[in-house]
Amino acid sequence: MAHDTRFPFVIACCVSLVLLASPARAEFGEQVEKSGNWTVRRTFHAITEEPACVANYKDRFEIQLDENDLFVGLGGRGEVSSVVLRFDDKPAKESRPASETEKRIRAVNLRGAEFEELMSSERLRIKIRTAADTTIEEDLDLDGVKEAHGELMGSRCRPEVAR
Repeated sequence: MAHDTRFPFVIACCVSLVLLASPARAEFGEQVEKSGNWTVRRTFHAITEEPACVANYKDRFEIQLDENDLFVGLGGRGEVSSVVLRFDDKPAKESRPASETEKRIRAVNLRGAEFEELMSSERLRIKIRTAADTTIEEDLDLDGVKEAHGELMGSRCRPEVAR
C-alpha cells in the first residue's frame, strides 16, 4: 500500500481547525459548496498555495469531514476514552477504545471501514466516553454528506487542478 504524504498535512489542518473553532471563526475559509447540513470551505497554504478543503457539519467547526476522515471534536470537554457508533437504524456497534490519535487530538476519528459506512448512511449517532467518565452524545443527520465529499474530491479542492 502506497504511503500518502498528504495525510499528516490534512490531519494538521483538521486539528488546527478544531482547536481554533469558535463562533467568531464561522467564516474561516472561502465557502465553495453547501450541501444539506454540510458546508465545504477552502483555504490556500501560504507558501505552496495548495488548496485545503474541509466540510463542516451545520457550521460546527468541531465536526469536520475531509477526503478520508470524519472528525468529531470534544470542544474542550476532555479526552476521548471510548466510542460507540450507530449508523442509521442498525444496532449500535460494540464500544471501541479510542485510538492514540483520538486521545491526542481529543476528537473521534472515523476512517477506513467506519468512514465507508458513514458514506453510505443517512444518520450517525455517536456516544463518546471521556477519560473523566462523562458521556457526550451526537446525532448527525447526514443529509448532503455524499455531495460534500464529492466536492472535497473535486477540482476545487485538489492541489493539482485548483489554481
